[in-house]
Amino acid sequence: MPGCKVAKCKSHTGRPTQAVRLFCFPKDPETARKWLVLCGVETDINTYKFSDSDRVCSLHFEKDQIGYDMLTRVLLEAGKLKRPPVVKLKEGALPTLHLPSRSDVPKPISNSVTRIAVIEKKKHRMKVY
Repeated sequence: MPGCKVAKCKSHTGRPTQAVRLFCFPKDPETARKWLVLCGVETDINTYKFSDSDRVCSLHFEKDQIGYDMLTRVLLEAGKLKRPPVVKLKEGALPTLHLPSRSDVPKPISNSVTRIAVIEKKKHRMKVY
């Protein structure tokens, strides 16, 4: 079951309310990487493998970044919409609301040399003198 990728967010597709929508990550790799950083994903963003289930919920977007597709807009204006409206993000939208603070998200260790140095430092602190 897809869920929101933002660290500590509990939104997922199984929610009974239509108020929270999940949006797919953008197809543009650079914008998708920006989303990962903003969401506090604990991984190396340069090697992250995106999947179809990667989503961010509507709670993390400003209202002016969310809109309707053209058909939905026409049906809404005519008062003939018989289903929940199709909601889409506007071009270039970025998640900006209810995001983890920098202190909540550990920095990823991106290379093996740094990883080894961190492990050695921890071992040294654990020694009893």
